[in-house]
Amino acid sequence: MILLAPLATPPLGAVMERMSGAPADIVSQLAARGGVSWQVVPKVLPDLINDPDSDKSQRAMVAMLRMKKIDIAELKRAYAG
Repeated sequence: MILLAPLATPPLGAVMERMSGAPADIVSQLAARGGVSWQVVPKVLPDLINDPDSDKSQRAMVAMLRMKKIDIAELKRAYAG
């Protein structure tokens, strides 16, 4: 799997929707021809889920796992507690 960390996400949703054929609110992982899959990851996500403060990182991880599409603002709220 290839992870992508886009710098700007607003236009990314439309691009992902066109490429996958799925609604933008549920798209985050795509599979290409030949079996290659890739995941779009917000640049901030690794910082939130790898924080040395395990309570903060756990809250962010639990919030992310409940999402169909990653919501950065919601991740930050969960991280902050």
